[in-house]
Amino acid sequence: MILLKLGWEIGRIESEEANASLKASRVDEFISEEQIFDYLFNKGKEAVFLQFYTPGHSLDQKFMRTFEESSKDERYDKI
Repeated sequence: MILLKLGWEIGRIESEEANASLKASRVDEFISEEQIFDYLFNKGKEAVFLQFYTPGHSLDQKFMRTFEESSKDERYDKI
C-alpha cells in the first residue's frame, strides 16, 4: 500500500507539472479544421503548424520542446 500511495503521489505531481506547462504554452491543441481557418483569417496569424502526436517517441518529444521554446521568440509572433 505504501508503494501504491508513493506511485500515486509521484504521478499526481508529474501531471500537475505537465498541466501547468500546457497552460503556459502558446501551442494549442488541434480541435477541428475550423480552428485552423479561425487562426488564419480571424486572428490574423500567418501560418499554422500541425504535427501529429506519436506516443512514446523521445525524438518527437524533443522536437516539441524545441518548437515550444522557439515559438516564444517574438519574431514568430504570428505563427
